[in-house]
Amino acid sequence: WGQQQQQQPMAAVAEMEHREQWDNKVQFLLALVGYAVGLGNVWRFPYLAQENGGGIFLIPYLVMLVFEGIPLLSLELGVGQRLRKGPWQAYSNISRYTFGMGIASVVASLGVAAYYNTVIAWCMYYLFVSFQYPLPWSTCPQVPHNTSNGTVLMVDTPECALSSETQYYWNREVLNISPSIDHPGDFNLPLAALIFLSWFILFLCMFKGIKSQGKVIYFTSTFPYVLLTAFLIKGLSLPGSTEGLKFLFKPDFSKLLNGHVWLAAAEQIFYSLGLAGGSCIAMASYMPHDNHFLFDTICIAVINTCTSLYAACVIFSVLGFIAFSKSQDCTQNLLLFPPPLDSVGNGTAGVDCSIENFLREGISGSGLAFMTMAEVCVQFGPTGPMWAVLFYFMLITLGLDSTFGTLESIFASILDFKSNNKFLKTQVVSGTICLTSFIFAMCFACGSGEYVFQMLDNYAGAFPFVVLGIFECVALGWVYGLDQFSDDMQLMTGTRPPFVLKLCWMYLSPLILFIVFMFGIFGIITQGATYSIWVKEEGQQVEIPYPPWAQGMCMFLTSLSIIWMPVIALAEALGLHFPTYQMADFPVEELRKKHPPDNYVPSTIDRVLFRITRDRSAQPIIQNGDTLLVENPKTQPESDKACAAAAADSAA
Repeated sequence: WGQQQQQQPMAAVAEMEHREQWDNKVQFLLALVGYAVGLGNVWRFPYLAQENGGGIFLIPYLVMLVFEGIPLLSLELGVGQRLRKGPWQAYSNISRYTFGMGIASVVASLGVAAYYNTVIAWCMYYLFVSFQYPLPWSTCPQVPHNTSNGTVLMVDTPECALSSETQYYWNREVLNISPSIDHPGDFNLPLAALIFLSWFILFLCMFKGIKSQGKVIYFTSTFPYVLLTAFLIKGLSLPGSTEGLKFLFKPDFSKLLNGHVWLAAAEQIFYSLGLAGGSCIAMASYMPHDNHFLFDTICIAVINTCTSLYAACVIFSVLGFIAFSKSQDCTQNLLLFPPPLDSVGNGTAGVDCSIENFLREGISGSGLAFMTMAEVCVQFGPTGPMWAVLFYFMLITLGLDSTFGTLESIFASILDFKSNNKFLKTQVVSGTICLTSFIFAMCFACGSGEYVFQMLDNYAGAFPFVVLGIFECVALGWVYGLDQFSDDMQLMTGTRPPFVLKLCWMYLSPLILFIVFMFGIFGIITQGATYSIWVKEEGQQVEIPYPPWAQGMCMFLTSLSIIWMPVIALAEALGLHFPTYQMADFPVEELRKKHPPDNYVPSTIDRVLFRITRDRSAQPIIQNGDTLLVENPKTQPESDKACAAAAADSAA
């Protein structure tokens, strides 16, 4: 890197020095918080905690946070701050063989952003129809029915009667869902208009780069906490809320011996922090070189975990109220319509009306947002529309923040070529990406759009990022080397990475991600690629396998981003070289004045485990009246000795 730094033209260095920056560190932290704290914290973590041992789930969750989440997040922030590039050029600066990782991260992020923004459109649909009382999903639509005596009665639509009001409204009114992915169904014009609106809002927020995005972040990153607090106060005032919280945190110690629980914790940490997509690299590239990124990592990890717990308390306080209401209705029905006696004279055989029984009906994802919480708002009575508006507005702000971060990986990578192409203006790039993504997202406005969404969520937004996470650790620890990165970190922050971080970067984190990846592959091999369809005649969802063409599409989506890494590495090995990019300016002398070398001498463990073989004994050199510190030439590699000799000659 030092040799490439010296060879780059001064014009290129000057251009890179004018790279945009966040207005302040608070803005940067809010951007990271907004990206990491998303819909998964609200509608996935509570479900995982409930299904995997309640309060005891925090043990594997925190373990995975320490050995997977924090190491990968600090790695990405450090690489972005050191290289000051988007992921495309950042990975190419590490090595020619890792150039494909940059392309892979951009392709994967583009796929995720395209379908993730559709969730915002769904939330907008519910937001706009919530300004009325009663709420439109509070009752089933009525249809005429001819009786045997010739009279006509108005009865519930069969599809709604077999399911529930909220399920019917979601599947029939909002999605107008088709029978399967083989049937495209009708084009949903209102939903298409909302998808356009969501992308247009994103364009307005990002068309000036981080300058416009940074202003929006102050609101979108903080306002969800205000709404969560309002929902928590409301939830705790409802009957049954304490039962919901007890059920959430009731520990089941036997779950600690279940490997699936640890796997679920590893997956949630990985996806909740938004790792391996290149977004953290892109956002950190707008920070000054002397920023203490390890402190930022700890802040984001703590805030993300606390937000997940806070959201879980909110959700289960409300679910406790729903379970309490269902328990009361069940008990009343037993009194009015006693079931027949069983063989031993018990009249309530097989009927459990306890609150805990209804709380066991765990639900997550779109089901929690658009069915369970929609039902809760109906239960609130005349104030229901107000709470529905607040809830879906909160989901919109959470979704916008996460999409900002996802798109930043793409924007930064493309705008890194700005100095070589005068047409790469921020407004042009953001407009082109938003328009292209909107056109692609039109497939979600069809009747089969929900099934396509499931496919992209499971295969375009899951496996590629896990593989990227593995290669990130390999690129840093084994290609670039902890020896060099440790020096970079000391220059930027004044401290070297602790033992646990080095151990995770080189061994533990890639091992954990490899296990997660293999477990996912094993599940597909043994169970096949399946998706959930809505069966109108039964009023319920059923899991079925994908048709052959869709299974091929699943494989294509998974490999679309991953394939770039081995193909480009192999091409480089065969002598087919791809373009290289200028290194960003790294003010070594300025950083050494602020963080002088620490005379670090690697231990035996550092030499054996982490391949750190050179010490950093400092020698003073007087240059232009300033005292500079350079490394001991007896322990320097040859490439660094040339730099030290040049500095000594200049001083002489």
